[in-house]
Amino acid sequence: MSTLAELQDSFARALSGDTAGAESWVCSGGVAAVKRLAIYQHNVDALLANYLRAAFPAVARLGGEDYFVGLAHAYRVAHPSRSGDLQRVGAAFPAFLAGQLQDSPYAFMADVARLEWAYQEALVAADARVFDVAAFSAVAADQHDALVFALAPSVRCVQSAYPTQAIWMANRVAGRDTGATLDDGGECLLLHRVGDEVHVRRLDPGAAAFVGALVAAASLADCIVALEAVDAAADPTALLLRLIQWGVIDGLVGV
Repeated sequence: MSTLAELQDSFARALSGDTAGAESWVCSGGVAAVKRLAIYQHNVDALLANYLRAAFPAVARLGGEDYFVGLAHAYRVAHPSRSGDLQRVGAAFPAFLAGQLQDSPYAFMADVARLEWAYQEALVAADARVFDVAAFSAVAADQHDALVFALAPSVRCVQSAYPTQAIWMANRVAGRDTGATLDDGGECLLLHRVGDEVHVRRLDPGAAAFVGALVAAASLADCIVALEAVDAAADPTALLLRLIQWGVIDGLVGV
């Protein structure tokens, strides 16, 4: 006798198109088993497409409805959900899209997807702490170089060879034209949430190097080295204070 686990496994595989194991479980009633199972396949595809469309509106608009629906199905087959949390379903989508579009004129769409997913993650991340200025001030001057700073949970960085922010903004909402072209060059974008609002900031190359070192949990001394290697004239103190004021840095990891 077949077990419940076998039934569940065969039904799960049927949802991805492999109906052979599930057809014998379907009661007859004038409609072929494969057609009955197709109803469930369609519903799951529609649910996922709706979620991905909400999470990646710019990608959906760039690709067009028919392409996006087909893409959602291919993504579901390649990356079936392993979590009961629908929020996590899109985590692999940017990398999947990069694989689909590599070496094509539409490769930039993968970076737009990366930005949209970073935005989604920032939206649901834990709140930042209030930076403890007193604790920072209490650190002896000769220990400053060894400081390691904590970033707010919502902080995300997206590095792209394309003007991703402008493309994203132009396609999130119908009828908005930023005038961006792929020839406008790349950028590094910093995302972080303050209250209910996600801020997307374009960093200059020096600031991008500094923030990249912060993300890697480098010491303040190493962050400054990374900054000065790109922009020797930059003021690391002013940049550090700006990041604290923005709420990007929310504490100290240690010395």
